Amino acid sequence: MRWLLGAVLLAVAPLAFGGAMEDRVRSVLAPPASISEHSEDLHLSGKQRDTIIKLGFQYQAKVRRLQADLMDATERLVEALEQQPIDKAKALAELQQISTTESEIKRLHLELWIRCNAELRPLQRKQAVELANADTKRGHTPEFDNPRPGQLPDVVR
Repeated sequence: MRWLLGAVLLAVAPLAFGGAMEDRVRSVLAPPASISEHSEDLHLSGKQRDTIIKLGFQYQAKVRRLQADLMDATERLVEALEQQPIDKAKALAELQQISTTESEIKRLHLELWIRCNAELRPLQRKQAVELANADTKRGHTPEFDNPRPGQLPDVVR
């Protein structure tokens, strides 16, 4: 069960923000994939696990749809840039769409972190952050299969 949770969360929740913000967030929130990997150490209840899995699948669907939109907008941007002369209005509109979509993906990733951590009791959350930080210091990151859209990882089949 924890592999399913981890695979879903890893597929949708790579850290989509960086630098100082990432460090500050990591000091108070554990990555969803880390929560999954340490589910036994954290003594997650069945309800907590089920809720986190459900969140992971919901976010996976949203992010995959946005990633497809991002690919489409990028293709349209390239087409606008290939025109002679460049269609500035179309290129700038697609650039704005790309920026908006990337921002929404980042927002969804952080929202998933918040929602998953909100499912934990205070002591579990503190322990989850400590375990995630210890993993990071050791150079360990949760390793799960990254399924294609609509495909479950091999360990679940």
